[in-house]
Amino acid sequence: MVNTETQKSFWQVYFLDARALVLLLAVCAAIAVFANLLNDAGFLINYWFSLSFGVPISMIETWLRTRPWRLSSFVINGLAWWLGCCVGSLNIYFYLVHMGMIEWGVFNKELLYNLIFGFVISGVAFHFFWSHYRTHHLTLALKEQELKATQAEAARTQAEYRLLQSQMEPHFLFNTLATIQTLIDLDSAKAKAMVGDLSTLLRRAIKNSQSSRCRLDEELALAQSYLNIQQVRAGERIEYRQRVDPDCRAFQTLPMLLQPIFENSIKHGLDQSTGNMQLALSVERDGNDLVMMIENRVSNSRPSTRSIGLSLNNIQRRLDLAYGERATFSSAATEQGWSTMIRHPAEEDAS
Repeated sequence: MVNTETQKSFWQVYFLDARALVLLLAVCAAIAVFANLLNDAGFLINYWFSLSFGVPISMIETWLRTRPWRLSSFVINGLAWWLGCCVGSLNIYFYLVHMGMIEWGVFNKELLYNLIFGFVISGVAFHFFWSHYRTHHLTLALKEQELKATQAEAARTQAEYRLLQSQMEPHFLFNTLATIQTLIDLDSAKAKAMVGDLSTLLRRAIKNSQSSRCRLDEELALAQSYLNIQQVRAGERIEYRQRVDPDCRAFQTLPMLLQPIFENSIKHGLDQSTGNMQLALSVERDGNDLVMMIENRVSNSRPSTRSIGLSLNNIQRRLDLAYGERATFSSAATEQGWSTMIRHPAEEDAS
């Protein structure tokens, strides 16, 4: 099938969706507000710096996508992020030289930290906002135009599944970056470890966003990286216990299945209490099914009366799309916390 994006000019594709451009400006503004809390450059300067990264990244991504080359989305997004960040870094450097803040040819530690911060936050913003929005939106629109009615229905189902799978709270990413920046001066070892866990989390999330299944041990590793980050931020308030049947680690499951549940537990449990939280995960095989149980208990908290939120509804929808009636999902309040159970067919990894 011919990719109709390559049949259009760069400018046609770039301005095809005005909402995407508005989203780009809004995300850059949000980053500028965040950066303004960390320095005294002022909102307009921070916004200019943010646009210096965001606009080149989005334009390079669009230009690469309109070329006749057969490059994967991962390669396109990676090249766009790297080249766009280089353009943004040069802009910041020339500005500092022009304002007399540094001399030409000087590259000090403070400038390095700012450029690293720009690279990291641009990569996070690009992947979780611009790239995901454009990929899902444009792909879905093009497939609906090119496929027949039955094929279009299958494409919509797949697009919905990927969109639900890629959900991750933006506030977690920004809080993590802020914590890393603070730890750089206070505890460089913890900052390095946190960067490593964030890198692992994002790398696995990118990889898994292209797949409908993953090995259970890969999903456990991704969830562990997320918890490592949260434990740095929360200290000893999180106690995590894991009991996994070794024979289950090679089974297949859905990517990004556990992390939203852990995030939901922390957001609605630990963050709304002054006490500690005990988080427990158990995985075992029950006949032909794989059963995962996630329980959290929070001290100094009242029994929760909240209903299942958006992230848990997304998990329910993904299980329905992947397994239909063969999967079971339940999540409810307990006396001291919350309990979630996932049951789906135990499938051996074929790779």
